[in-house]
Amino acid sequence: MVTGEKTLPRRGCRGRRTRRRKEEGKTQQDGGIFNLTDTPLTDMETKVLRKGMKYVPTKHMNLFDMYIDLQKFKKNLCLKKYFLKNPINRPSTFQFYHHTNLKEKSTFFPKSLISQEINTFEEMIMTDLGKLKTSTKSNNLTSRERDVLKKLASNDKIEIKPADKGGGTVIMSTEYYRSESNRILSDENTYRKLNKNPGKDIQDKFIQYLEEGHVLGILNDQEFKYLKIEHPKTPVFYFLPKIHKDLLKPPGRPIISGIGSVSSRLSEY
Repeated sequence: MVTGEKTLPRRGCRGRRTRRRKEEGKTQQDGGIFNLTDTPLTDMETKVLRKGMKYVPTKHMNLFDMYIDLQKFKKNLCLKKYFLKNPINRPSTFQFYHHTNLKEKSTFFPKSLISQEINTFEEMIMTDLGKLKTSTKSNNLTSRERDVLKKLASNDKIEIKPADKGGGTVIMSTEYYRSESNRILSDENTYRKLNKNPGKDIQDKFIQYLEEGHVLGILNDQEFKYLKIEHPKTPVFYFLPKIHKDLLKPPGRPIISGIGSVSSRLSEY
């Protein structure tokens, strides 16, 4: 080391980091909210979004829904009475294949076992429900907050998604969301563009496998009926923004939601 020689400071790095932090600071809001659009959020919108994606607004009591629940309870009481008098004798023979308890929900309802006590109980419940006021349950949102929530939900110019990591809430423009979706799906190493909807072919092939398993005894009657979905839904594509990688233009983590799809129940088997 030469004495008296001055070390020149590194230029540019700190300046770039400072500018980037200022730009990112404009994006991040209070409470882990990341607004990537050009439109600033109002204080009320920020307050509502700060509650989180899993926040559930209070629902008003629906008398018809309560009546349906009461009928289900009556059905369960009758079923318990029926099977108490008519226990099921299950065979104890050895089975080569292990079977599960998966089955479709039973529609069996022994209505002949509805007693006078059950009818009296139903009348008392319905009478008490009729006396209840819908306003007795306090709302966890003010009327203004509810209006803001409806406005955000119906705004077709923005997409609101949870962040891929960190638990934040990200607001993106619909234009950017579609652009990033197309970028992800244009990856030919992962996705392939199809000329037609293969849903019917996949369903037929899947049912063929189920029928083979049914014939071989791998699936019993209940399992076969449960796994065979007559009207499956088409899986839905969406992505979660990776704001931990890029706060200004976050790449998306693709997710396929297969709820109700042709093979969705197979994971339960």
